[in-house]
Amino acid sequence: MSEVEPVNSGDQLSFSSSSFDPEEYAKTARMARLETIKLLDSRYSASPQGLMEGELGDAKLQQGFGGEPSGHHFDISTGVVIGGYRWSAEVKHKRKKIISLRADFMLAYSGLEEAKSEYVSLYFNKIARFTTYPFFRSHFAVHASASCITLPPLPSLFERVD
Repeated sequence: MSEVEPVNSGDQLSFSSSSFDPEEYAKTARMARLETIKLLDSRYSASPQGLMEGELGDAKLQQGFGGEPSGHHFDISTGVVIGGYRWSAEVKHKRKKIISLRADFMLAYSGLEEAKSEYVSLYFNKIARFTTYPFFRSHFAVHASASCITLPPLPSLFERVD
């Protein structure tokens, strides 16, 4: 039977931890191989009244989005980490929510047999954001287009995750 380590939200290693070793993190990043990204769940909703109001005149629409890891498991014996990332986005016209989307993605990375679990966790929580975002961004654009609402694309990610 494989040894599986669940994510521990308590005393986790971070980039600002005094015990953080950049060489060990870089080693983990070099070993990791993306195996799969899958959309597991998607919930989209649109307000008919909001869409009608949003299409009137020169409507000022406000977009917002965010995401967070939804947990992961690292199997030390196989060197595979599997976990999830949840994204959400919404569009508002004035104070009324016009559209909203939530999507859950699953990711798996292999090649981590020699990695330390705390570095695998740190790596997964950082890289899952950047790996899944283009898929979410496209998914959001498809839904907005299907509702016949013209929006600029969600912005690119550029911030650091520490």
